[in-house]
Amino acid sequence: MKIFHGGINREEFTDFSISVNPIKPPFFEKLFSNKLVEYCGKYTYIEQLEEKFAKRYGENTVILAGATEALQIIGFTLMEDSEVIIPIPSYGEYARIASFKAHRIHFVDILDYKNRKLDYSILENYIKDLKRKNRSGKNTVIILGNPNNPTGYYEKNIASFVDRNIDERTTLVIDEAFVDFIPEKDRVDLSDFENTILIRTFTKFYSIPGIRAGYVKSKNFKSLFESYRSPWAVGAMGYLFLETLLREDIYALNRFEKNTVEYTERERKKFEDFTYFISNTNYFVAEIGDVEKFLQILHHNKMHVRTMYDFKMSKFVRIGLKDEQSNEKLLNLLRDWRESYGLHSRLYR
Repeated sequence: MKIFHGGINREEFTDFSISVNPIKPPFFEKLFSNKLVEYCGKYTYIEQLEEKFAKRYGENTVILAGATEALQIIGFTLMEDSEVIIPIPSYGEYARIASFKAHRIHFVDILDYKNRKLDYSILENYIKDLKRKNRSGKNTVIILGNPNNPTGYYEKNIASFVDRNIDERTTLVIDEAFVDFIPEKDRVDLSDFENTILIRTFTKFYSIPGIRAGYVKSKNFKSLFESYRSPWAVGAMGYLFLETLLREDIYALNRFEKNTVEYTERERKKFEDFTYFISNTNYFVAEIGDVEKFLQILHHNKMHVRTMYDFKMSKFVRIGLKDEQSNEKLLNLLRDWRESYGLHSRLYR
């Protein structure tokens, strides 16, 4: 199964299809020091970082080569011969890893176009119905993103959802790749729940898509990930990133997080008129209509956005926030598009 991830191989373009933090972390330049050359010449054992990592990010954590390695392990182990439930829309990798070994994959459309959000009650009803009909004795794995990719919607009542639906034969995998963009006061901590796996990556928030570094957090499955992770998969660059991150002053990191969250909220608000679904993170979905024509105009202006054909949302695009100047250029183009081609926006419905 081939997955479309968006992006455009044109260096002169501003690529709004990529949803990474436009603000670099305070220690970014340290990642290109002589230490990188040194680490490229030897094996880097992430086990040497894990005690300090656990103190910073909590017990039951396992360092991995980003969310991708976590998903691969889940696909080949927990999903084997299981009933896998994936809400739609979701990150395409969920379906791909489920196709490795799952007994059956269930796609559940939870889009609520009228209220511009995701309706988790639809997913909950489907889970209950499947459990009632499941006479084969198969285990169930539910995998979802919170915040959701592609909409940016964050389900704040996720704890009660977990409490009602997860049991000894049902495992919940939550991809929290974008959760750091959510204000800390609004984040829901699920680390104490049984049969729950939280996937975290540093790629998005720390603006390092070329470095594979992340972790999982789970009370029940820590040993599983320790057993199946690839030795040295994080690599020299990933090791140096993690080592530098753990040495960085916690107050400097907290300031960076606070500044990023405030910047994201401020810039996202500028696009409020064009945001279709409620977004709580650094990207949003806009209804465009004629996406191909819109892309032509964008490309003429050396800009690119994420099409959503693979999500079966052919009239929509996903837009990741950039620096203020780039955001302003795109915002002006969206305004022109609305005036000329009748863009469907929240205020015009």
